[in-house]
Amino acid sequence: MNIMEEPLMLIVSDDLQLRMRKIEDATRVFELVDKNRAHLRPWLLWVDATTSPLHSKKYIEECLVDFEKKTKVDFGIWYKGELVGSVGVFDIDATHRNAEIGYWLDQDCTGRGIMTQCVKRLIDYAFQELDLHRIRIRCASGNIQSGQVAERLGFTLEGVTRDSHWMYDKFMDDKIYGLLRSEWKS
Repeated sequence: MNIMEEPLMLIVSDDLQLRMRKIEDATRVFELVDKNRAHLRPWLLWVDATTSPLHSKKYIEECLVDFEKKTKVDFGIWYKGELVGSVGVFDIDATHRNAEIGYWLDQDCTGRGIMTQCVKRLIDYAFQELDLHRIRIRCASGNIQSGQVAERLGFTLEGVTRDSHWMYDKFMDDKIYGLLRSEWKS
């Protein structure tokens, strides 16, 4: 399969799909990030560096290369035919069979269970298709909504790493959540 022509897609529900983005999606991705700058910026350092569709195009190209190398699978979230966010498995370690899941969502779509459904579907994919043993979710301690997604899906809070990443003008703590394949009930 040529992923540039026919991107990988996972069905979540009738109205909700995960689809690997194509180069042609770069403008749409940029516009969504731009619209949600204030919403995403407190938690995602890359937001300020995304200043044009060219940045989104470069990111999509990198994701496609990483997919071929089997180190990342990054999806756009499509709700009722519109791109509303992103969810992916990254830092895939085939030797130790673990990886991390990351996600973000259009502010207008929060509070509807969309991200929980998408992450649930992605976990199924990660354990079944990628044959992972362990998945982690890492989020800033203050990012309550992101942590709630992990908790709703049965992840265990394994700890807090203090001052673990620099965000613009200060260090922030991260909560680390983990889920083992044996704990997952899809």
